Amino acid sequence: MRVALRRLDPAIAPFAWSRAAIWGLAAIVALWLSPDHPRAHGPTPGGHGYWYGLWANWDGAWFAQIAHHGYASGAGTPAFYPLYPALLAVLGRVFAGQYVFAGIVIALACAAVSFVLLRRLTALELGEDVANRATLVLAIFPLSFFLQAVYSESVFLVLAIATFYFARKERWALAAAALALSFLTRPTAIALWIGALILAWRSPLRRRSLEWIIPTPLAFAAFPALLKWQTGDALAFIHAEKYWHRSFSALGPLGGVIDGAKAAAHGVHAIIATSTPPDWTYPANLNLKETAAVNVESFAWLVLFLALTVAVWRVLGAAYGAYAAVSLAIPLAEPWNVFPLFSLPRFGLVIFPFFMVLGLLARTRVRLTALVACSTLLLAFAVARWALWYWVA
Repeated sequence: MRVALRRLDPAIAPFAWSRAAIWGLAAIVALWLSPDHPRAHGPTPGGHGYWYGLWANWDGAWFAQIAHHGYASGAGTPAFYPLYPALLAVLGRVFAGQYVFAGIVIALACAAVSFVLLRRLTALELGEDVANRATLVLAIFPLSFFLQAVYSESVFLVLAIATFYFARKERWALAAAALALSFLTRPTAIALWIGALILAWRSPLRRRSLEWIIPTPLAFAAFPALLKWQTGDALAFIHAEKYWHRSFSALGPLGGVIDGAKAAAHGVHAIIATSTPPDWTYPANLNLKETAAVNVESFAWLVLFLALTVAVWRVLGAAYGAYAAVSLAIPLAEPWNVFPLFSLPRFGLVIFPFFMVLGLLARTRVRLTALVACSTLLLAFAVARWALWYWVA
């Protein structure tokens, strides 16, 4: 037993205690403040009772629906890329239709591997001490609870880190496999591809590495083919963006920044002028106080992410910097009219170089203590909101 524990990667410890703490806090909040929530989306396929629904609310219900019924089950479903729902469909059927339980298992398994790969990649780039702090930062990141929810964050995160890790180890077949799968997981795979291309170009095995990396976007062709078969519309993944109120800005990513800044300014004014605090319900309700709070919070995250992107480029170089920059540019180029930076805080969870740089910046005890204290408080607040079916990101 002791030998087995010694062989576990050090990153497993922060993964395990953080997941247990998050689950425990969610349970306490839900039991204390009652699990009867009118904001719930109703029954989730394969999820019976509140504790299943707790980890499959909002987008999780969509993933479970796709896994159970396919893409023909709703107009908004093609916006969700197929790899995670496919895994959910397979394991959910193995678990006798318990899709939510299957989704939690998949998310936790991918998250565990993500922690290990993040530690090893950071150790390769910045040393062991920074690597240990980077995994701690990931563990207490305010949106890290999504790594155990029925969301695709865990799957994309492990594929993103694996792509960079295997590329840095010159294991290009494995890097290409992870990268190809990422194109079936999220649209920001294009950012990962650009970063991998830079690493391949700089590799001593340039020709061989480029031969592996360049064709990986072709894997995406499986998604339109699947949509054509199930819905009759191969471009349904594009048309579904209208369902989610997103459209491309004429100014590209700058449009999202400008719209986000304006929305945040209006939000600050609305909050100051309102005598009661925002209620943090789901943005689709278009409550004035809620809209203001979501926009202010999202813009604050954008400022932080932009600063971290600059730091990533300076510390880790162009490959990591390009991945971070393009990962932000894609959602910024497609803002929502009422909530320009909708879900941006959650999108930052998969930009793993942020945690590497934060691990480096927190090299003094004072900085590390301040980071841990602030991040832990924000994480606890976010988990409490999530457990009560309030909108988070």
